[in-house]
Amino acid sequence: MKKFTSNDLFYNTLLASPKYTIVMQSGSLRINDQINQNNEKSSSINGIDYNCTYEFEKYTGSYQYTSSISNTLIYSSSANGWDYRYSTYLSVKKIAVLKNIFSYYKAENHYSDLSYYLKNNGIPNNKLDPTIAKSTYDSNLSDAAFRRSFMIVPTCSIKLIEIPRDFYGNYIKPGSVTLNMYVSGTLSASATDTDKTGKIFQTYGSGSGNIVGSVLYDHGIILLTGSSALNTQQAPYIQPLSSYTASVNPVNDYLKWIYFGSYISTEGSAPETKYELIFQSTNFIPTITMMCHAEKNEMLWSNNRSFIEAGQSDELIFGQSTSSTNVTGGVYYADPGSFLIPSDNTYRENNLILIKNTISSSFPNYSASYEPQVFISQIGIYDENKNLIAVAKLANPVRKTKELDYTFKLKLDM
Repeated sequence: MKKFTSNDLFYNTLLASPKYTIVMQSGSLRINDQINQNNEKSSSINGIDYNCTYEFEKYTGSYQYTSSISNTLIYSSSANGWDYRYSTYLSVKKIAVLKNIFSYYKAENHYSDLSYYLKNNGIPNNKLDPTIAKSTYDSNLSDAAFRRSFMIVPTCSIKLIEIPRDFYGNYIKPGSVTLNMYVSGTLSASATDTDKTGKIFQTYGSGSGNIVGSVLYDHGIILLTGSSALNTQQAPYIQPLSSYTASVNPVNDYLKWIYFGSYISTEGSAPETKYELIFQSTNFIPTITMMCHAEKNEMLWSNNRSFIEAGQSDELIFGQSTSSTNVTGGVYYADPGSFLIPSDNTYRENNLILIKNTISSSFPNYSASYEPQVFISQIGIYDENKNLIAVAKLANPVRKTKELDYTFKLKLDM
């Protein structure tokens, strides 16, 4: 076992930018076309699921770790704010908590402002007590509408896409985001963050050149607000929440960016719509490069059983109390593999064990003179407490003799 010196260790950071292509179509979500290798979550709300997620197992064993890509619509049907039958208030509050995050992007992207998404900068307008009956203030409002007047109100319909860190790493690479929408197999609209500031520009389809949303690179969040019609055929892109499916009908509308990711079913007369989200993540991976030296006349011992002559034993015996043969400095027991040193009660290797001669000869029926040699097949890395923390395996064993020295270059991701 040898200790690394300061000249043997090199610390670096590896920059990786893997590309992800996320396709949402007909009730399923696929990542990089991996269909069978991942767990797909199909939509379950009348063919369209605005809160659909994709989950995958990161670790195996007793601890299961999952990560989800969520896709949520905040539907604003009028100037009064979000429609509780088609959107949850939790989704509205998710926008509100981005207030401090927006300021980080605002210098380059003026759409990164809470007032662009929520009225009154995310503060409820009504200061009255929501627990008091509505008739006390306004008899023309229903109880539900009255209480909603005390909540945070969005300025428009918003599509919120949340990408977990497992996918985007340290941050989404600026300029790598592309969104495509296909209707009946034909590309209807495309948008990208061409200027790398977070603004998403429509680059194809009706309304090209318009800003249709924003991407928050460091937080894996995409906000889409484009509400211009992108085709001439309507479909039930707006579905009620599960608790209202019995009393509220779906709402037909033209394809818009705020409906990106709506999982249209192939059933009925609605056109099949496919959505494609493409981006590159950025990962900073700390690495350590280690130089492992096997110098001349070193590393010539092996724990492999084939290292010694067959028919011998190298077992250590504990608790033996009688001896049969004396060996210099110790008591040699019946098993020839070990002996006990009475002075310090420790075990030592039996120096009578014969090492197998693996030196080949060019002459038949002739044994070449013994030379120590081993074949290095793997290298163990230990921490300061001599705990094995990593093992490097060579593709092919390397022959090591006393005249040769080697330096193995190992790299470990931290």
